Amino acid sequence: MKQIFRMLSLLLATTTMLTACLRDDDESVVTTYGDMMIQSFTLGTLNRYQTLTSAVTGNDTTVKTTYAGSAYPMTIDHIGGRIYNQTPLPVGTDNKHVVCTITTKNNGVVYLKLLDRDSLYYHNSADSVDLSVDRIFRVYAINGTGHRDYTVHLDVSEFTGTHFDWQYASRPDTGIGDGELDASRLIRLGESMLLLARQQGHTTVYYAATDGETLFWQAADDTTLDADAWQNAVSKGDSALYVLSGRQLLCTTDAAEWTTMSDDAPVARLVAASSSELYALSADGTMMCSADNGHTWQADSLEHADDAPLMPTDSLATICWPYAGSDNAQCVLMAGLRQDTHDGNMLIWRKICQNDATGSKGRWTYMPYDHNNPYRLPRAKQPSIVSYEGTLLAIGGDQRVYQSRDQGLSWRPNSTYRLPVTSMDMQYTMATDADGNIWLSDSTGQIWIGHMR
Repeated sequence: MKQIFRMLSLLLATTTMLTACLRDDDESVVTTYGDMMIQSFTLGTLNRYQTLTSAVTGNDTTVKTTYAGSAYPMTIDHIGGRIYNQTPLPVGTDNKHVVCTITTKNNGVVYLKLLDRDSLYYHNSADSVDLSVDRIFRVYAINGTGHRDYTVHLDVSEFTGTHFDWQYASRPDTGIGDGELDASRLIRLGESMLLLARQQGHTTVYYAATDGETLFWQAADDTTLDADAWQNAVSKGDSALYVLSGRQLLCTTDAAEWTTMSDDAPVARLVAASSSELYALSADGTMMCSADNGHTWQADSLEHADDAPLMPTDSLATICWPYAGSDNAQCVLMAGLRQDTHDGNMLIWRKICQNDATGSKGRWTYMPYDHNNPYRLPRAKQPSIVSYEGTLLAIGGDQRVYQSRDQGLSWRPNSTYRLPVTSMDMQYTMATDADGNIWLSDSTGQIWIGHMR
């Protein structure tokens, strides 16, 4: 610790002398700063070790590969003093020897706390760091007035699958009705998978059943919803389904018994849910929020009010997943279109919601595309988004599967997850089940289940 203060004192003394000299020669002034902030934390080249088994000899071989750690952005929480990756690093990544580049505001000096004692040592970006456990990085102000600590957590996936497979889980004769459905949407409800399908002018709720060999859709008894209810349904915490049918807001936990939450809900489109809130659009496109299961509604906050004209109103898809920055927070993402937007891409919005009594409820933030981010999600008539293995997957209008590793900011086509069958005349919907598998259903109600092997 004494060495740290000696170094900071030397830097301060040198700066003071330089300041004095400059005043005498050209009347310039050098300012020292009291900033103690890490502005960026970037992972360098990472090693990955995988064990491969020979199909001929049965012997195991360990293969070393490398990849750019910068492809996995680190999030900095200045208030909580945390730095972490929201997308887990690939399984087999060596997290004991990590090279990281750190930039600070106004040349703050970075030190790293030792693993076995409270001593600190100067961080050199050329040296590797053991990040297999949480580490404390300390930033000292260049003028020696104070310091700030950041706890760095590096998440590495434990999932060992390398190949994604789709399994056809139904038969042609287990399709729904005659011909294709007008529209449909897969939703998870507890341990069950539901399909909300529009047909013959109304929405029918189906639940997945089995005959012991294959899956098929069984209509829920005495469930009559309006024609648009299929796209006005959200699962809250995967345990309660909320559906807006006309002006009536309904709730069910089993797709059999329904409770009326409101007979005259002041919203026009039910769009998303976190564990603590429901989100909907009003008739004029204003984002609304309910913290009491739809009994009352109020206008929700936007990060920038000027972005309100970019709030999507059509072809909506939403997803909610745990936010890595906090144990009690969730991230809600919404993709959709507007009738007055014709650039060929989905509009992406995101909100971070703190699910406790004291936490901030967050604000909706528009995530724009720019020249530095050419990877966009193409517009789709009936889009679907799922959270799978730490990333987001979406079906684009070109019927390719797009993946986002940065929580919805950029989207790249990924052939690993390509649809098992494609037809430009067919619509597809997908959702994840309680075991983390991806379910896929087409416009006839056929079912595929996908997972990594």
